Amino acid sequence: MKPLTLSMSILALLASPVALAASNMKTINVEAGYHHIGDGNDPMFKNPAPEGTSYEKKITLQSFVELATVGFIEFIILELYHSDILINGRTISIPLPLPPEKILSDPYQTSLISIPAGFFKSGVNSITFQSRTDNGGGFDDIEFGEVKLYFQ
Repeated sequence: MKPLTLSMSILALLASPVALAASNMKTINVEAGYHHIGDGNDPMFKNPAPEGTSYEKKITLQSFVELATVGFIEFIILELYHSDILINGRTISIPLPLPPEKILSDPYQTSLISIPAGFFKSGVNSITFQSRTDNGGGFDDIEFGEVKLYFQ
């Protein structure tokens, strides 16, 4: 797979998700609600009871995604440690956990991850958030929501 090369204008947009949304990129709202996956109840989450250890959303995309040169997925996340995001069964890179002082100031953080060309196709696509086992053998608990896709 060829590495993704970003222009300076795209790099500037990455610094601000708000600027990205206001740009000329095609925006698709995937999921407005919040979902908790893992194996434990957590009163800190908006949804304390988990929905299972993975969550999959199917979306239908038009042919423009095959022509897109740049794609991003944006979401709000709480506690992304031992988890993966898959696009049509292929894992995309995950940001490193935030430092504790950042989590304490606002535990719900917006993440913006680039999606390599070719991960999406025309027609039905799946986006899966998947919890992995943590060091104790249980599944890590995460909560995510407000999922959006951007294409240029």
